[in-house]
Amino acid sequence: MIDEALPVEQRVRAFITIIESLDRTYFGKDRAKKIRETLDTTTALLDSKPIDIITNKREKAELLYLRGRSLVFLPEYTK
Repeated sequence: MIDEALPVEQRVRAFITIIESLDRTYFGKDRAKKIRETLDTTTALLDSKPIDIITNKREKAELLYLRGRSLVFLPEYTK
């Protein structure tokens, strides 16, 4: 489990690592479900820190980057 005391960015990075691992190594029948559940958790974490109110450009850029990294794993996402 991921420590909830960590900043949002670090928790999101940890979840992205989990999603990447599932995508590369897990081939069970519930593969898509597991990826979707982890992705939903990641998205909820990102949504908990609204980008509109962040004034630090570096922090805003990092959050947008992490959102993009997580969206890559959606089947309906196209580059």
